[in-house]
Amino acid sequence: MTKGVAAARPDFPSVDLSIRTKTIMAVPKSKGFYVVVSLVISVLLIGVLLSRIQAAELGRTLVHIYLPALLAYMGISLVAAWLRAWRYKWLLYPRGISWKDMFLVTFIRY
Repeated sequence: MTKGVAAARPDFPSVDLSIRTKTIMAVPKSKGFYVVVSLVISVLLIGVLLSRIQAAELGRTLVHIYLPALLAYMGISLVAAWLRAWRYKWLLYPRGISWKDMFLVTFIRY
């Protein structure tokens, strides 16, 4: 017996919605391959970024940063990361994950 829309409406054509997997290209499973691909993509994106900005303008911007606001942002970000780590540590209490590991995971995640 058919299920779904075809069962509710007999005049509706039945469609096979099963997912078929095809191997288009074999991708190496080694960690080194992914590291190299990540590095190549990172270098390309940094190159594109640096080609679109002027070094003098970047220097002027960095020199004129309002340091109290930057330090406040950094402090708030660290407190927020610590609160997220505390929340996940509390939720994952039975697992016994260390504070250092939990903080690093949540800090990298967000």
